[in-house]
Amino acid sequence: MGQIGSTMYLPLFTPSEEEKDNPVVYAENVRDLMSVSAGICKSQHSFEDVALIRKSKELGLPHETGLVEFGQTARPYNITYRQVEYLLKKFANIDTNKDGMISIEDLAVFLKVPHDTCLQSVFNSFDRDDDGLVTFHKYVFGILHQSKRLLQNDQSIQQLFEFFDSNSDGQVTREDLLKLPLQIEQRHIQNIHEDQIVYAKCGFFCKCGKLISRRHITDEELGEQDNYNWNIYELLGPWNYDQFKQLLTDNPDYLLLFHEYQNAGLSNFQ
Repeated sequence: MGQIGSTMYLPLFTPSEEEKDNPVVYAENVRDLMSVSAGICKSQHSFEDVALIRKSKELGLPHETGLVEFGQTARPYNITYRQVEYLLKKFANIDTNKDGMISIEDLAVFLKVPHDTCLQSVFNSFDRDDDGLVTFHKYVFGILHQSKRLLQNDQSIQQLFEFFDSNSDGQVTREDLLKLPLQIEQRHIQNIHEDQIVYAKCGFFCKCGKLISRRHITDEELGEQDNYNWNIYELLGPWNYDQFKQLLTDNPDYLLLFHEYQNAGLSNFQ
């Protein structure tokens, strides 16, 4: 049997001049009125969250992994659905047991760096609950908040570039990245065959074993990153400043890690 529900009529809502000029403000204020009148809470979940739930299941993750309240995420960080989906695919690669949470050990294996104080600092910036585990929701907010702050500060990126440019020739090479003073697990790097190395001098990235020229990863390309080569140590370089900044924009977890190396005072890799 079906059940007939009750009908509620909202009081007349007359838009202000601001609401007439800005439909987003108008819609939000009407939404507030509906919430108060019906006695129910508002949510920032949207159609994009449904799509992310579906993508989580495709990636073998618990379906609730993709719930990030996309509307709340997109506005302050000016991020698209494809960019969040890209981070979800990266998260799925980190989360090897597919339980919807990652540990610092998972992150160390994924980034192919040792579990040290610098990596711990990056992980702690995600792990606001200090329980040793990070959900996708915490991961995506941590990545977006921290990387936006750094990328908006050209001086910080310039200093980071100079930190890696050990011979001050205006370029960062793969060797510069590999000379991190903390002992990177070289066995991961040495086992890479030459045909797996991506020549990145003009801005290349690897997708399905192919070389594709680009200055940045487009939304369309982000949607195709099932076989994306996540490890920047497999990039050959060299990078000038603009290419280096784009490299870190495309790989914000390495941006946060390298920033921590710089803060630790590890200079010139001596």
